[in-house]
Amino acid sequence: MGEIVNLRQYRKRLKRQQAGQDAEVNRLHHGLPKRERHLLDLEHGRRERDLDGKRSERDPPEEEPPTPV
Repeated sequence: MGEIVNLRQYRKRLKRQQAGQDAEVNRLHHGLPKRERHLLDLEHGRRERDLDGKRSERDPPEEEPPTPV
């Protein structure tokens, strides 16, 4: 038989883990000097533009309207 789990405690533990992950991201982002943050933002923008440039945009096939019966 499986282990009995208190859902309230489980949800609290998940919430704490998520808060810890969010805090780590914030520490990394806000712990950097302004110049480094700016360079990271520029790099992110460059990657987005490169990805958009490599995307192939094809026109969807034209559908014929159904014929009335």
